[in-house]
Amino acid sequence: PRPGTMRWDACAVDALLQASGGALRDSRGERISYDADGSFKNEGVIAAANPELVERTVEICSTLDAARTADGVPLSRLWLEHVLNVPIGTISGFRGDAGSCVRGKHSVVLRVELMPSGKDVSQPLLPESLVLKRVVPAELEARSARKWQRDVASYRAEINFLAEFAGLLEQRGVRLPK
Repeated sequence: PRPGTMRWDACAVDALLQASGGALRDSRGERISYDADGSFKNEGVIAAANPELVERTVEICSTLDAARTADGVPLSRLWLEHVLNVPIGTISGFRGDAGSCVRGKHSVVLRVELMPSGKDVSQPLLPESLVLKRVVPAELEARSARKWQRDVASYRAEINFLAEFAGLLEQRGVRLPK
């Protein structure tokens, strides 16, 4: 829905779709509440005559916010090639594995499958996939200083793990982003 769309703008379509065996859901896959006191976030709707298509679309859309850089820019082939330190043209495409998308209270983790271009066999080996963890402090809910300290300690532990084992992993042929 465009800005200004209200929940009642969708209710007739919702009723028609339900009567014909279809479905209409919000962008998170939830039924829209038409109660006056129910919450309504105008973030879009997904509608189809086939409820399985709605489910699959919700699943795919659930990865879109995860498949972004720290700056909020959607992932691109060029960004991935830069982060993986491979020549431009090494990656022909990529896709988020919706089944791997895990949402925590303050982060989203998504497995991104990479498709090599196959243009040049002398190019460095491309991993089949990578795991992207996205944390955006500006999007976090308000929290106490104690919780921030705990979260920062957790992030430091992840960084230290990578620093400690990066050399060993690379010796075993695991390519790590720079």
